[in-house]
Amino acid sequence: MIDTAQIPLVVDLDGTLTPTDTLLESVIQLVKQSPSSLVFLPLWLLRGRAGFKEAIAARVAIDPEKLPYNAPLLEYLREEKSKGRRIILATAAHHSIAESVATHLGIFD
Repeated sequence: MIDTAQIPLVVDLDGTLTPTDTLLESVIQLVKQSPSSLVFLPLWLLRGRAGFKEAIAARVAIDPEKLPYNAPLLEYLREEKSKGRRIILATAAHHSIAESVATHLGIFD
């Protein structure tokens, strides 16, 4: 029998840990706080996906406390963490978002 405590658990942020898309949330927040930024969105998209995410992240910060988390999954992750299992947050979201979520939840290695 395999001891699952020895196998790291990898969790995706957008669509798994939280049902939302943090890039979309960031864009909405940016447009709310600065409607004129809509003009720049197409230009930032020309930088590619990573460049677009960087441009958005430089202008807004997602509050990890306000994200809607998948409660049953979060409970499972906390149980696994208490057993000593390594939990890894894997995401294509901007690193600033991933770091703020990881710090807020305090369960990721």
